[in-house]
Amino acid sequence: MKKFIILFLFIPYLAFSQDFTTHKAVVSGLNKYLDFIQSTTQAEYIFYNNFTNFNNELLLKQQNPNHKITYSNKNVINNDFYYEKLPTEIFKECLDSNLPIAKNEKKKLDILSSSMMKNIENMQVYSDSIQIFLYNDVFESDTANLKIGYRILEGAKFEFYNFYLDWYNLRQETNNIYKKYEIVDMNNPYIRTEKTLDTLFDMIYKIADKIRTNNPQKVEELSAKLEQQIDITAEKADYCLNGVDLYEKNSSHIAKKRFNNILSDTKSQLENISIFLEKSRVEPTNYILSYRFYNEVILDKFNKSGAGMVYEFNKIAQNSSNFMLKKPQMPQTFIVEYFSDKTEVKKVMSWNAPPANLIFLIDVSYSMKTSEKLPLLKKAIKNLISQMRENDYITIISYATKSKIVLPTTRAVEIKSIEKIIDNLALAGETKLFSGLKLAYKTAQKNQIPNGTNKIILATDGNFKITRKMNKIVKQNSSKVQLSILYFNKYTNSLDNLSTLTRLGNGNCRQVSAENIKNILLIEAEGK
Repeated sequence: MKKFIILFLFIPYLAFSQDFTTHKAVVSGLNKYLDFIQSTTQAEYIFYNNFTNFNNELLLKQQNPNHKITYSNKNVINNDFYYEKLPTEIFKECLDSNLPIAKNEKKKLDILSSSMMKNIENMQVYSDSIQIFLYNDVFESDTANLKIGYRILEGAKFEFYNFYLDWYNLRQETNNIYKKYEIVDMNNPYIRTEKTLDTLFDMIYKIADKIRTNNPQKVEELSAKLEQQIDITAEKADYCLNGVDLYEKNSSHIAKKRFNNILSDTKSQLENISIFLEKSRVEPTNYILSYRFYNEVILDKFNKSGAGMVYEFNKIAQNSSNFMLKKPQMPQTFIVEYFSDKTEVKKVMSWNAPPANLIFLIDVSYSMKTSEKLPLLKKAIKNLISQMRENDYITIISYATKSKIVLPTTRAVEIKSIEKIIDNLALAGETKLFSGLKLAYKTAQKNQIPNGTNKIILATDGNFKITRKMNKIVKQNSSKVQLSILYFNKYTNSLDNLSTLTRLGNGNCRQVSAENIKNILLIEAEGK
């Protein structure tokens, strides 16, 4: 009888031990992705400084034509001077890692990481372009050529915005997976510490985002809650860290010091937030956030290498032997500044981009009715055609219950007739994509431009199932016609399947919003 009782008590212990082993393995693997976020954000920060300095050089050149523009261009991605470990190395380790999580969860992490890596690589390309133009004295020969420099910076700005979206989604995904495999052992001081500090960090992330989007009302509401949370967290310090020495010898004093540093930095954040709020109160109708203030003051205490909140927290996490999930730095926000009236240089399609044959396959089902979906797309296409050239062509196909060509292949410069068709696009029925895809590929092949950008741009909110027939038709035509997808949905649950489809079609899957859709369409039209 005693043997059965011992066995009965041992089985739950064994299950808990196995769960804890899995928990530690998951946390360790997710922290590798968070290390990747940290290293790429560090790269993004270096690019921010480089592009901001070049922007200043352009402004000085406009004020004084005799000013000699200088620019320090280095290979940021592969320069180990900037990192403990190169982003490319951590990226490979992430892809090769064998995380004990579901395959679709791992796949989502890898897709987002790949996209972040691509953003950083594109920033390097823009940086290299500046150096090439400087080497050829393009800006010195004619100050009118400064618009080329501004166009490069506008392209870089787009990569910063995309990087932020991927950073946000990857951070969210790691948190979601962590919660799924989480074990709340409140006897463990590191888990107590994480639970307590998590609330503090999440509030700061939210406040910073609201400052970034210039939302003073929400910032004021959240900062009041943050002030209360600081007091609650301070009261829990001893409780959280009690017993740390049992896990890491002589680490109790150091952990408590780091904990207090985080509290101190959070209090200083409140002072910075109050500056933002006061400024917005003084100029309530025309207040424009200074992005340099946001990057260099708001983010400073949070991101600061060797002394910021992220650094202190991650040191505690590192000593916890993988019980705690690390915190990533927040990305910089890059905005191009213009001289005098700040009027932006009008963007047009690059003169050396191949001629474009764009077939817009537009989801007009009822799920696309909200303002951030079909109405937003209509405005963006109108903006795009105003930038296209005489040798570019556009076709519009709508699909819902039925598919039809609403605009036959037309030269893009015929703006009025195209805009009329766009205005008349109406919602109808349910989403049936396959017939639309067949019609789009048939139209693309019929009007194919040799050596041009022949591309179907599918605009949808992703409310449909991808079938084998769809995969087959996309793959069969991928050598002649690209497929890119504009995803009009704030949720990422359909991104995996859509990304698979665009990989088969040699195109891109991009999550779009009012802030990025114009730049995305221009890039797609240029064949990038």
